[in-house]
Amino acid sequence: MSGVGGTGGLLRRFWIPRVVADTLRVLGRNFIPFCIVALVLRGVWLFAGTPGTDDAAIGWLDWPRQLGNPLLRIGLAGVAQMLFAHPTLETLRGGHARVADALRGLQALPSAILLTLICLLPVLAGFAARALLPWDSPFGAFLGSVLSLASFLFAIAWWLGISVIAVEGCGPRAALGRFWRLSRGRRWSLLGLIACIGALFAGSGMFATLVLGLDAAQAATPYPVDPARATWFVVTVLLAAFLATMATVAYADLRREKADPGA
Repeated sequence: MSGVGGTGGLLRRFWIPRVVADTLRVLGRNFIPFCIVALVLRGVWLFAGTPGTDDAAIGWLDWPRQLGNPLLRIGLAGVAQMLFAHPTLETLRGGHARVADALRGLQALPSAILLTLICLLPVLAGFAARALLPWDSPFGAFLGSVLSLASFLFAIAWWLGISVIAVEGCGPRAALGRFWRLSRGRRWSLLGLIACIGALFAGSGMFATLVLGLDAAQAATPYPVDPARATWFVVTVLLAAFLATMATVAYADLRREKADPGA
């Protein structure tokens, strides 16, 4: 007899080590095409990004300029995730991904754009609040904390929601609802996965500063003009490919746990 505590339940349960292992397996089997896509998109962001202004000068009228570079980065990350979604699922099923599989994910691009705009609402609210309220007041600090938490939660919903849209072809509202249902009972596990991603990026940042000797500005915009920055550029490409692949792997693992048809 196999219950939740049986072998079948354990195999279906969302498990961070399996998500990481499956991500590495998928990335290993599709290493060259995935890294080429990440390289191209990373290059587009690097050479087309807009410089930000001093944080102290942020005002409501500055928000298009302040959002330009992050929005471009988010958009390109979303494109990579959509291109990787179907090839990742095909690889997890033991098949061989094709170019047509990658292009299938882009069919839902309008819905992905709408989801991105929805998930940016807390950020836009933060710009408005900073322009209208004294940010160093107790209420301003409280509101800033609330909006920061909302931005963090919306970022997680966006990360998995893009995979939902790419695979299932649904709209942004349905994708958020789907994310909520799939993550029910596993939200602490998802936060643990996000913590692991944060630790990975923190470790890579330490590698950039302590080993490669890059300062914050050089690490933020790693134009490959010398060996250290070229190395860091390659690292950021690998991290981008890893993160885009992991989103669909995590989504597939949550579907498997819920015993979804087609998971």
